[in-house]
Amino acid sequence: MRKHQRAYLCGDMPVYDTGIAPAVLMHEKYEYKGMKPMKKRDLVTDEKLLDTSEKTDQPVRWYRKLWVRVVAGSLALILLVSGVIYYLLPDPSYAVMRQDDETKDMLREQTEAIMSLGINPLDLIKQVKEAQNLQSNLTQAYDTAVTSIQNQQYDKAIESVNYLMENLNDTEDEETKDQLEMTLAELYFAAGDYEQADTISTRIIDKAEDTNGYYSFIRGIARIQKEDYEAGILDLKNAVEAGYEEKALCDTQIALASYYVGNYEEVISYGNSALEAGIDVENEMVLQYLLSFSYMQNGDFAKTVEYLDALIAKKEDSEYYYYRGVAKLALQEYEEAYQDFDKAVELGNDTTMCHYNRGICAIALGDGETGKEELQLVIDRGDEPDLTESAKELLESIQQA
Repeated sequence: MRKHQRAYLCGDMPVYDTGIAPAVLMHEKYEYKGMKPMKKRDLVTDEKLLDTSEKTDQPVRWYRKLWVRVVAGSLALILLVSGVIYYLLPDPSYAVMRQDDETKDMLREQTEAIMSLGINPLDLIKQVKEAQNLQSNLTQAYDTAVTSIQNQQYDKAIESVNYLMENLNDTEDEETKDQLEMTLAELYFAAGDYEQADTISTRIIDKAEDTNGYYSFIRGIARIQKEDYEAGILDLKNAVEAGYEEKALCDTQIALASYYVGNYEEVISYGNSALEAGIDVENEMVLQYLLSFSYMQNGDFAKTVEYLDALIAKKEDSEYYYYRGVAKLALQEYEEAYQDFDKAVELGNDTTMCHYNRGICAIALGDGETGKEELQLVIDRGDEPDLTESAKELLESIQQA
């Protein structure tokens, strides 16, 4: 069941028909099989990086502020160059009109002051050009990041955001860099690179910037995807403790990870907590499935039947009928168990185990002929050695009775 359950819960990225959204910052929803999408968030502007919506009353976006600084710096350089040229090449008529010593001394001092700075006008012009090129490249990187995210091209978006980070060298932009790093954590998660999502989320958490538990949640889910279940569970519990608002989603994932490590008490506790909080139908079915098996592992077959009843009411599935038959067989409800095994076979669960159990129910109900037919089928197949041996012993007992 474990292998089946992983396939059901953890499909490849980006799937998300019923998925975890990893990356909560996406404009377009993407999904992952069997997991609830994370709450959609806008891309950050001043507080969030890549918001493309038009809002006239919001502060100027960080990258526009950067352009203002770049352009202002360029203009300052141009003015400085103009000043140098003016002082070095004064207008002849101006010089003729102002021949007094005071004026000559002033011009000489100004020229010497400029030259003492070691400024080369051609170098300044080159710097202006480089600043303009940088502005153009950053604008293009920003636009590429936004478009890539909207088109779910996460690897391309990651490349653009990394370029933005590498070219923000102004110490005043530390907050912006932090925002970009947060975006990268989400993008790496969306791209299925859980190792990078884990690493960057860890940096964010270590800098005490995970104020609402969100990046503990991201890291927790990333670690579960890496099959580091215990660490993932701890992160999700910390996320809830820090105030992450999607508690039901955290409880769902804790229940999932707890099932993988065989902690059925935790599955029951967190699974029921998530169901009580109210979740979407897909996650509800996943939890009911996990809970039915956890109660079965704990020997509570009545609870197993209860959750399988709820699942069958939503969807007829051979596996649901089979396991409900097992639970009812354990409860000695042979008639209903036989009907469930019969339905499981009808829906495609034509396993040797299913026929063996159906034979046991038939014998318990006094239908020896049907029971013998089922047990003989088990023997003829011979694909389950333990069941084959057990079927032979039962047939011998029936014949001797």
